[in-house]
Amino acid sequence: MVTDKQYRDLLDRFEELERKYAQMSRDIATIRMKMDVSAARTYAEPEQSRKDVTRYWFDGQLYNKRRLVLVCIKRYIADTGTTDPVALSEIFPDCIQGSLGVIRPAGEAEQYSNATEHYFFKDEDVLYLDDGIYVVCKDWTVKNIRGFIDIMETLGYEIKTVNRY
Repeated sequence: MVTDKQYRDLLDRFEELERKYAQMSRDIATIRMKMDVSAARTYAEPEQSRKDVTRYWFDGQLYNKRRLVLVCIKRYIADTGTTDPVALSEIFPDCIQGSLGVIRPAGEAEQYSNATEHYFFKDEDVLYLDDGIYVVCKDWTVKNIRGFIDIMETLGYEIKTVNRY
């Protein structure tokens, strides 16, 4: 036979176990949410130490981000005959790239430190526009290349993403 004291002790133990179980369930749920957020963050924002090697298929060839931008702008100029830098800057606004802009006059671009790391300066890569020589920016990331591709697709060009590591 169980006394009242034994019954209350068992009831207290049972309630304590229920509280511990509820707390453990909350802890597990929190851990799962953190894991899900962490996994989503890893997918959406690759670690800085991992190099993005996405390739883009354009006009029958594969290109990395920087070369894709150069080839696309040259192709657009060839197709439309546009050599007015103001018209080109309206089509490819600086804001899609960031602080360095999409195209710059070569003389202006040379003012940047490490200019050759930021712009295409080789003779075969420069743009000969109405008022001089212009260079195309090389600094493209996973985030800002999307805006450029969207503009090209709006202009009727097809660009396919091939792979991403």
